[in-house]
Amino acid sequence: MLTFGILLIIAVLQVLTMIFLSFSASPFFDLIPYVIVFSSVISSCWFYVAGEELYKRLPADRQFDLQRYRWFVIIPALATIAVTVAPGSIGETADIDLSRPIQLIGLAMGIANDVTLAKALVAVETKKKVTFGEVVGDFFLLLFFFIGVWWIQPRMTNLIDNETTIDPDAPLDHHLSQ
Repeated sequence: MLTFGILLIIAVLQVLTMIFLSFSASPFFDLIPYVIVFSSVISSCWFYVAGEELYKRLPADRQFDLQRYRWFVIIPALATIAVTVAPGSIGETADIDLSRPIQLIGLAMGIANDVTLAKALVAVETKKKVTFGEVVGDFFLLLFFFIGVWWIQPRMTNLIDNETTIDPDAPLDHHLSQ
């Protein structure tokens, strides 16, 4: 899993980007698109790795479509890169500006990504089928990734570090022998 150090770098870069956006005369103003692309790529990598790790731990009857999830991660990242790096060149050949539809498609797929990951996280933790009502809190933590990752990442790390599951109905001395 991606560690807190990388996520801290992303958080600092995003905060600095927002600060520099308020000062259009800043010498760093030209770097803002690159910071946005960098943070988008790193956070997409986090979502990709998190989905892959949770998929391995889901029971067979509750697994999600992994190929579709991968597209849910890749398309919003590509949309962010396309709209950020080349905002004027998208749709310039036609009379229609294509940047808004690209952003809307990326947003819809990003929300679907957040829902899928939140459901998988709760399903792995509870070992049962979950509904959206049970994962709404995790969905909003993932939707507001900048803040929510600080609550989601420790849970993900705990799930990955504790590979062995303990049966609560087993005798206590059974757990000591392992």
